Amino acid sequence: MASKPRERAKLVVPGDELGVIEEFFPGENVYEKEGVLYAQCVGYASPNLRSKTVSVKPALGTPKYPREGDIVYGQVMDITDKVATIRIFGLGKKILSGIFTGTLHVSEVSKNYTESVLDAFRPGDIVRARVINVKNRVCQLSTVGKELGAVYALCTKCGGELVLKGRNLVCKVCKNVERRKFAEDYGGARI
Repeated sequence: MASKPRERAKLVVPGDELGVIEEFFPGENVYEKEGVLYAQCVGYASPNLRSKTVSVKPALGTPKYPREGDIVYGQVMDITDKVATIRIFGLGKKILSGIFTGTLHVSEVSKNYTESVLDAFRPGDIVRARVINVKNRVCQLSTVGKELGAVYALCTKCGGELVLKGRNLVCKVCKNVERRKFAEDYGGARI
């Protein structure tokens, strides 16, 4: 009995359609959106008929992107009472090459009750957060924990740097006192 020649893996780029969820489950470097499977990186797509999965083996190495449980650094870009939008630029101690977005819900700011995200952060703040969920490449973040929170902030009145004095953040320029949910190493964190 002659065996079938092995099919060559197909070269794909991010966003290439690989199949539908009725055919395969998403494997490594594959994501699902509305029932359709897509490549997450440049590489070679290969279906596994036994496990009913399709995966992409990276052609250029595995790209770095935030995953659940990772500690990330980002800048607060937009903020409302209930949610802050954060542009993630660092993963652990490494700077990311891509642009990733995170959201921080008011319930994930602190273990204590927080009425508004504006009570804890302001646009422009640099924060350290934990990724608690990733859905469609948008990270849901948490700053619950003493090691998480703002690591650098500027005064909302004059734009001067806020420094830690006791349990308060004080502007170096105008001496304005502001509140933030800050990390225990505020001002000394380095990426």
